[in-house]
Amino acid sequence: MINLFLNIIKESNSIKKKLIFLVRIANIIGILGISIFFQFIVSNISSLEQWNLFFVIGWIFSFSFIFIIILLNSKIQLLYHDSNENQLINQKKDCINNNKAFSMMFILYIVFFLGSSDYLFAFLFSSWIFNKFGEFSWRLYNSLYFIFIISEFLGSWIAYNLSDKLDKRKLIFVGFSSYIFIMISLTVSNFLLLIILNSFLFLIGSICTFTYTSFVSDISKNEKYKTFKYQLLHTYQSLARIVFIPLGFFLYFFITVENIITVSTFLFGISAIFIISTFLFNKE
Repeated sequence: MINLFLNIIKESNSIKKKLIFLVRIANIIGILGISIFFQFIVSNISSLEQWNLFFVIGWIFSFSFIFIIILLNSKIQLLYHDSNENQLINQKKDCINNNKAFSMMFILYIVFFLGSSDYLFAFLFSSWIFNKFGEFSWRLYNSLYFIFIISEFLGSWIAYNLSDKLDKRKLIFVGFSSYIFIMISLTVSNFLLLIILNSFLFLIGSICTFTYTSFVSDISKNEKYKTFKYQLLHTYQSLARIVFIPLGFFLYFFITVENIITVSTFLFGISAIFIISTFLFNKE
């Protein structure tokens, strides 16, 4: 499917934006659907039976969707095979011009890896809210999760409309700089302000992720091993989970969650410096 996507977006930048936007929206709808489904199935978090039912139904739906996607993918690839042959002729010419852009993309990979350092406190955040604001606020926070989903949707919509009007690197830099300010504010906020700030974090994160995906698509579509490089450039989040989640729990033995958030903010600051370095490259 990725190879098909990279071939299709060569035809039009508008198609690229629409496809990325649709994928983002599908992801958001999936998260929202799972959250609502969880609220209906698991009414008692201590009930092992309810948890088992939730996961069994989830696996059934997952395997069904995977099977449908495999069938659709094989049919679409057959239909698109002929048009791909004509595009291979011009591919080598485009690859030469992409070496500098791919080097810049590697720097942005580091930027987004460091920008995913919020995983340091991601799995501690809920318990931190419980300990700081109490059980009622914790339950209210979980029930208001749909607000964050809406914020993520708005972020994708904003990025969809701005991706061609602004330099992508500038958009990412502004997003990361705003993220730093908001994360610092989280540590001293009351509960209402925390909800508002967290909504902005979801919105800004969605804008940056959309912009990064658009950037990666532009770079990878003319590369020799485009599918591999596209997937490789999207591994930053998986790598960040492997590194930052265990590190966050380790740090929690020695420092508070507020201080862990501060550490994450420092890493965001380093990533902002890396973003500035990308402006040394010539614009494409």
